[in-house]
Amino acid sequence: MRYSARVAAVACLMTLRFAFSSAGDDSSCQTLPAVDFDAPPYPEWAHHHVVWLDGRRNNQTAILAYVQDYLDHGIPVGGVNIDSSWEVGYNNFEPTPTEFSNFTKLVSDINALGVHVILWVTSMVDTDSPNYKYGLQNNFYLNNGTLLKWWHGQGSLLDYTNPAAVAWWHSMMDGVLAAGVDGWKCDGTDPYVLELLDAHGYGGHVSYRDYADAYYGDFFFYTRQVRGDQGLIMGR
Repeated sequence: MRYSARVAAVACLMTLRFAFSSAGDDSSCQTLPAVDFDAPPYPEWAHHHVVWLDGRRNNQTAILAYVQDYLDHGIPVGGVNIDSSWEVGYNNFEPTPTEFSNFTKLVSDINALGVHVILWVTSMVDTDSPNYKYGLQNNFYLNNGTLLKWWHGQGSLLDYTNPAAVAWWHSMMDGVLAAGVDGWKCDGTDPYVLELLDAHGYGGHVSYRDYADAYYGDFFFYTRQVRGDQGLIMGR
């Protein structure tokens, strides 16, 4: 089946097919802006090595030197993943200023080497992240912000059934996408939806399958909308 034949169904799914009003009016289903489905499903650079440093060693100088070292040894690199400590808080999409004095320049310098930049990310916002309170006050998390313990602390899962929550999420992504970031390592927080037992959000009940599709799909499609066909995600 050609990609173009699936646009409407997939786009609606990825803002989530259960994004309906409580009255059952399906007019609130939010479709994603058009994506060129005739383009390759992934960019050419996906076929090259994607490398990364452990998050504890993330900083402006180390990452650039790390990529350069691969190239100096004749090893082609398609992308570098900047691992989990890059943000001020999990997940607020703001580069840590003490480690990245000029994040936009770092991305530009890496791109000048012919290498793309990927950022580690999840759909969980930690309670000590600067953006957590705003999301809680606006009911942007599943199950009214029920807290879940995960490997990077304690937080709440973004409610992809809420169009306002997704718009807020995109507005935070925009800063690093504008800096030239081309993708994400979407780490595995989607299974935590099962710990909510009866997961629900703005659009009603949320199954694990729905949540995983929304999480990975939104990062992929929104990044491609902003960055074009060079956009890519990795997931686990």
